Amino acid sequence: MSKILVVDDEVKACTLLKRFLEAKGHEAVTAGNGIEALEKLKTCPVDIIITDILMPEMDGFQLCRECKTNDKLSQIPFIFYTATYISKKDEEFALNLGAEKFIVKPLDLDKLLKILETTINEPVSAAPVAPKISIKEDEGYLAGYSKRLVTKLEKKVLDLEKEIKIRKKMEEYVIKAQKLESLSTFAGGIAHDFNNFLSIILYNVTFAKSCTNPTEEIFGYLSYIEKASTEAKDLTRQLGSFSRCGVPVKEKISISALISELSKLVLSDSAVSCEFHISDDIWLIDADKGQMTQVISNLIINAKQAMPEGGIIRVRAENINVTAEDYLPLNEGKHVKVIIEDQGTGIPDENLQKIFDPCFTTKQEGSGLGLAISYSIIKKHDGHISVESETGVGATFTIYLPASLEQTEKTISV
Repeated sequence: MSKILVVDDEVKACTLLKRFLEAKGHEAVTAGNGIEALEKLKTCPVDIIITDILMPEMDGFQLCRECKTNDKLSQIPFIFYTATYISKKDEEFALNLGAEKFIVKPLDLDKLLKILETTINEPVSAAPVAPKISIKEDEGYLAGYSKRLVTKLEKKVLDLEKEIKIRKKMEEYVIKAQKLESLSTFAGGIAHDFNNFLSIILYNVTFAKSCTNPTEEIFGYLSYIEKASTEAKDLTRQLGSFSRCGVPVKEKISISALISELSKLVLSDSAVSCEFHISDDIWLIDADKGQMTQVISNLIINAKQAMPEGGIIRVRAENINVTAEDYLPLNEGKHVKVIIEDQGTGIPDENLQKIFDPCFTTKQEGSGLGLAISYSIIKKHDGHISVESETGVGATFTIYLPASLEQTEKTISV
């Protein structure tokens, strides 16, 4: 039976390893940092020390230095067991301090035990591992130690900055989704009541026209009212797309075939053309064809209007497998990714964050509902839509939609 000192500030990890070692017939002593370990070593001799590196008050590097420069402790085998300092430079520094082994977490406990027992049972006559750096000279040690610490802190800062950006982005997605959810209920109520009023107006205008001679001046005024009321009914239809009643009625559709069909329709008799880059095995999607037609039409029309002098719309589509590492507001799994890129005027930075907001538009004519409705529809399909743009260069819209699990499609001939 051997006595093993386990040093780790993670209480659960320390307790787990202690119980495992005791179950295997060894005696285990624990400490939460280097200072506690040195205190226990004064009264409790051990056969080996296994320690984490990143710990408060005194870390593993400092503990190793203290042990290897102490005549009474230098003979004790020293093992680093770390999940934070894992680079080759970290290992080199640790071994130069005099450590016998450098192990990266996690490691199967049986394998770890074998390493511990092998290290303990090495011949007593074997000379202890001597420090390869001048640890008696503080400047040399501190230079190496500071370099490892700074490197680790820099990585932590970068990781933290990345995490903050990701969290901020996810919060923006949540806020936008909540805002659209509230507007959905509000717009649905308005659309319902407004449509009832318009129906009454249209009925009475139609009746009044039937009682009026087309040559009379009043007939022309009634026609203007009828036209405006009809256009207003179209606006209520768009508002209705926000309401809870707009739940997708899904069927298996080919998104690439839909894009091809709509681009030909929207761009006919236009100076704008469409260039396709679509994989040979694009998956089908489960979607409401009518709603998805509205989304694709909106995006192609916007791209066309952004290039009044003509240009090329590039459409790309591919199969992707979304994972947690993509940091997208999507469920993990198979998705179809569609990218629609124009060569237009682009979207100014100050407008980019508002582009999907209801009623936001920079056009002289328009309700500002097209992209907001597209965003709402994509969300209802458990997908995601985003935009990137540079003024004077163009805009790129990216759509992610869950793939149908049953089959794939062959690329359309374009």
